[in-house]
Amino acid sequence: MASPGDEKPTGAVILTGGLSRRMGQPKALLPLGKHSFLEGIVASYRSAQITSLLAVTHGALKNDPRFPPLDGVDFIVLEQPTESPLQTLWHALDRIEGHLAAFFVHPVDHPFVRPATLAEMARVYAEEKPMIVQPRCGKSGGHPVLIDASLIPEIRKASPDQGLREVVRADPGRVRRLAVKDEGVLKGINTPDDLADLGDPLKQGPD
Repeated sequence: MASPGDEKPTGAVILTGGLSRRMGQPKALLPLGKHSFLEGIVASYRSAQITSLLAVTHGALKNDPRFPPLDGVDFIVLEQPTESPLQTLWHALDRIEGHLAAFFVHPVDHPFVRPATLAEMARVYAEEKPMIVQPRCGKSGGHPVLIDASLIPEIRKASPDQGLREVVRADPGRVRRLAVKDEGVLKGINTPDDLADLGDPLKQGPD
């Protein structure tokens, strides 16, 4: 994270603090090419020159011998898994408030987002300064979203049932919907069936 006197960077929060009930195993550790979902996401951000990375996880996962070391990534390790992605994100807000200008919110079950998409989202934020940048592929919005840090108080008040959707939908005028040709923004891997449907892309990892 940035020092108080530095220009505040854009960073990313990777959410991997949930129970993975539907998958039945930790999604962060699922294989993506030669690496795991979590390693692949971190590599994509680094390729996009976004290096202020914070992952929120829980003790049982962090202590798994398969958990990658990921040097240079900050961690928040919760005692217990959370019930929703928003509750996982809440734990990161104190750490990033005052240190980041904006931050991606990246669920670990979206490992196929291309580095070029992340870089383009960051460029649009830097040039246009919207409150929210959301990638859209075709007619659908996807993940991750990029959020100006001034919205942190609003995120704290959001409902866990609605999650970040409540913040994104509160004012369409403050959302920059960025058209991308990247189906990875739509590929959420939540169940064994999702995993089985991937076939070769699972072996290859994101472009």
